[in-house]
Amino acid sequence: MSAKRPKPTSDAGRHALITGATSGLGLAIAHAAARAGMKVTLVARDKGRLEAIGDRLATLYPHCLWGEVSADLSVAGEATRVIREVQD
Repeated sequence: MSAKRPKPTSDAGRHALITGATSGLGLAIAHAAARAGMKVTLVARDKGRLEAIGDRLATLYPHCLWGEVSADLSVAGEATRVIREVQD
């Protein structure tokens, strides 16, 4: 039997890596994570839209730490590159 990890009581201080962050569910999740105090990394193909979303998050949730990575995850190797960038 494996030990269960305790569920955190708050999302503050946790890190959310959100793909498809410029629209739809990805955008909604980005807002929810930022509002909860999580560090947010936005991932999407369109760098201009990523920057605009990041600026909007910074305005709405000034306490939020965020970053952005422009990547097309349908291209081989891009997911690995994203992980490396986030880890640095």
